[in-house]
Amino acid sequence: MPNAGLTELGHRQASLAAGRIVRLKPDASFTSDIPRATESAAHFEQATNQNVRQIPNLAELKTVNIWDPHDSIKKRISQGDYHVDFKSMGGETITEFSHRAIEGFSELLHIASISGLNRIAAFLH
Repeated sequence: MPNAGLTELGHRQASLAAGRIVRLKPDASFTSDIPRATESAAHFEQATNQNVRQIPNLAELKTVNIWDPHDSIKKRISQGDYHVDFKSMGGETITEFSHRAIEGFSELLHIASISGLNRIAAFLH
């Protein structure tokens, strides 16, 4: 399911990861707006009381539910071919994703630069 949240196992893993990230003492933390990422970030927020800032453009490639397309497309995806025309299925193209991701990371780096942040954590799925 696209943009699904964490499973029970995912929450346990996120909690363990949050404990490790806390030890790195990040100056600030960021997440995309994908439910898995925000739920992972919530474990870090609980451990630190540090607010995690959302930058939606850091989200992963917007596809569709990969189980919906034709079997030939599912086979390509399962073999690692992401140059599928997700746009025609309601997602985005690789080029659109690349531009959006560059905008997201540019925003993150701009915030880090103007805020004098030396160490950041990012929760991106």
